[in-house]
Amino acid sequence: MKSLVPFGPTTFLPTEFDRLFEGFLGRQNGTAADLRLRLDLHEDDEKYTVTAEVPGVQQEDLDITVVGDVLTIAGEKKKEVETEGYSERIFGRFERKIQFPGSVDPKGVVAETKDGVLTITLPKADAEKPHRIQVKS
Repeated sequence: MKSLVPFGPTTFLPTEFDRLFEGFLGRQNGTAADLRLRLDLHEDDEKYTVTAEVPGVQQEDLDITVVGDVLTIAGEKKKEVETEGYSERIFGRFERKIQFPGSVDPKGVVAETKDGVLTITLPKADAEKPHRIQVKS
C-alpha cells in the first residue's frame, strides 16, 4: 500500500529553479513556497480526508477536481484593494496535486469550507474498500 505522504511526481516541492525564477521576476510579496497549500491527510477504511488552510480564498475562487487517484486543488487568493505601502500578505494562484494509494469514488466527493479551512472527503472506490470474508466450517 502506498503512503499518504504527499510527495511524488504530482506534488509541489519548491526547487532552486523555482527560487531563481521568482528572483528573476522580482516577486516581492513572498514566494511560491509561501503560497503553497498546507494540508493534512487522513485515511480510514471508507475514505480519505484532506484538510487544507485557505484563509482569504473565496469559495468561488477554488477549483477542485478528481481524476482516478489524483486530487487537484487549485485556487487564487486575490487582493481586495490595490494600495501602496508595505505588505507581507501573499496573493496569487496556487495548485496542489495529491495522489492517493487507491482509487476514489468521484461521485461521492464532498468539499466544504468553514473559517478558512477547506475539508474534502473522498470515499474510496468499492474495489479499494476492505471486504470481510466469512469463514465456513
